Amino acid sequence: MLVIGFMEFGGPQVLQVMDLPQPTPAVGEVVVRVAASTVNPTDLMMRAGQQAALMTALTPPYIAGMEFSGHIHSVGDGVSGLSAGQPVMGVVNPRPLWAGNFGGGAGQVGGCHRRIHGGHERADQHCRLAGACLASR
Repeated sequence: MLVIGFMEFGGPQVLQVMDLPQPTPAVGEVVVRVAASTVNPTDLMMRAGQQAALMTALTPPYIAGMEFSGHIHSVGDGVSGLSAGQPVMGVVNPRPLWAGNFGGGAGQVGGCHRRIHGGHERADQHCRLAGACLASR
């Protein structure tokens, strides 16, 4: 799976395209195929190393993008109300509740189903939905 991420803190030049294994859902988790993701001030501060306290529990590579929109790819045991193919939007928790360090800058993102919400059927709404996650926090 191709992702946009970084191995070290710095300016935009540290961002790179990486090929990482696809996430699989654990108990209580889902995997979302990402259609759109945001870049917000927290992403910029994390990349620059200004949010070190949030990053201490994670190890590189760090995957950019905290908010995302897409469709459920797979569902782990113990998840109800979400199913494969369902349009959703969500927020990545930068702490290790997520499968690996996958952010919305990944082709797929996995994590706790409680941070995933129903989305819109129309594909052209994915960018708006990803941004709505930031606006609603």
